[in-house]
Amino acid sequence: MCIGNELGSAIRTARIEKGLTQEELAEIIKITPTHIKHIESDHRKPSTDVLFALCRELSMSLDNVIFENNNCINRLIPLFSDCDETYIEQIIEIFRIVKKYKKHGKAEPAVYSAKIL
Repeated sequence: MCIGNELGSAIRTARIEKGLTQEELAEIIKITPTHIKHIESDHRKPSTDVLFALCRELSMSLDNVIFENNNCINRLIPLFSDCDETYIEQIIEIFRIVKKYKKHGKAEPAVYSAKIL
């Protein structure tokens, strides 16, 4: 569960990856920048309404925020937010291929990725 000390860090990471300042995010979801600062530093927990707004604006999966400590997934979600379905399917296929090669010990993902590019 990410409601512990990881929540603030996950929100901060997603905000930065989205290219927003604390002030910009606060204005978008209609809270004060100080409130964002307190949430990111884990001094305050967001209300349900604020948590929903943060997840929506930062393209974070609420399930992952609440039920999993999976920052890897939360870091990927914003990268897909402006992709069309074809592009997402291509990326998923690349992941499948890399996973298959990794499973069989044929190549490290970074090496294989370099070959694709």
